[in-house]
Amino acid sequence: MVHCQDALGSEGVSVSPRCSGNGYMSGQSIPPLKLTAHVSYRPIKDLSLRLFALHTGIRDRFAPKTNPTTKESQYAEGEGVVKPISQLSLQGAYRLGAFTVGLGVENLLNTTYYPIQSQLVARDAEYTQGNGRMVTLSLSYRY
Repeated sequence: MVHCQDALGSEGVSVSPRCSGNGYMSGQSIPPLKLTAHVSYRPIKDLSLRLFALHTGIRDRFAPKTNPTTKESQYAEGEGVVKPISQLSLQGAYRLGAFTVGLGVENLLNTTYYPIQSQLVARDAEYTQGNGRMVTLSLSYRY
């Protein structure tokens, strides 16, 4: 028995004649490329800094289909065009004896973006923007 998941070529292309709907698998199964990296720096003993980077690729494998009722072109669920996302985040921590003060800034550049899942679904009601810049302050005590 051949399962479509077992008979895939590059980027989720079904290559088995026994799999129905040969072609690209939807973005719900094969998301676009995702790259992450971070750099850590400790300028002094009690201070640590970390910069995070995130980048996602493009996935544009499907054509919209015409809805027979409305005659409008729509992407099937999971087949929407995914545009790239690039983000930077920063995290810092300073140790003061038994206390540690932390500061985090997610989406440091306040980039406007739509999360991959929001883009894939290709439905207006579910096309929601991702979070803007978020700042987190923390205080912890170690005993």
